[in-house]
Amino acid sequence: MTTITAPTSFERFIGSVCLIAAPLLGLASALSMPQYEGMESELAGIAARPEQWLASNILLLVAFVLFTPAVVAAVGALSGRARLLGALGGGLVILGSYFHGVVIGYALVELPLVAQGGDPAQTLAFAEAMYQHTAFMTILLPFLSFFLGLILLAIAVWLGRSAPLPVALLIVAAPLSEMFGPEWLSPELMWVLLLAGFGWLGLKRLRRPAAAPAAAVLAVKA
Repeated sequence: MTTITAPTSFERFIGSVCLIAAPLLGLASALSMPQYEGMESELAGIAARPEQWLASNILLLVAFVLFTPAVVAAVGALSGRARLLGALGGGLVILGSYFHGVVIGYALVELPLVAQGGDPAQTLAFAEAMYQHTAFMTILLPFLSFFLGLILLAIAVWLGRSAPLPVALLIVAAPLSEMFGPEWLSPELMWVLLLAGFGWLGLKRLRRPAAAPAAAVLAVKA
């Protein structure tokens, strides 16, 4: 028999904080990243303020790292069928978060590319070719699982009564706003919606005392 116990108070605290911190850092990254109009504008912006561009991407990378404990915390509060759906959605969010990190790492190549000070036209051509290459398309497809996972996770927390319908709808609206919303609000709107939804879940966990151990221990056949 394998025994799965409820999270400790410290683990519960970390999960709750990550539910708030992940979208908060994402929003901070979005607000600190200048708006660019095309690759040429982005390369010029990196050349003008390389530290700001790098810091924004590091914030975003940390945000996606924190989505793993955040999702584990959200799914851990569910039971029954809602937990199964939450595990599926949470797994897709974690997969998408990983590939978001891969895309960020891919984009960071732009920094030394600009810093080497070569011919601007050649630098632009190389950067544009990077994002048209099959390698980038390969990592872009699983990257999209983040958005589908958020929708499934939102449905799960509503079905599992971890969140009321308005909170679940905020989480659903976040990926939809990124995919179909106005470009001038991207990605700030997505992060604001996620901060509202995930933040509600995190604050709820922080305010509610941990469940009694006897009620939270599951026995699973090995």
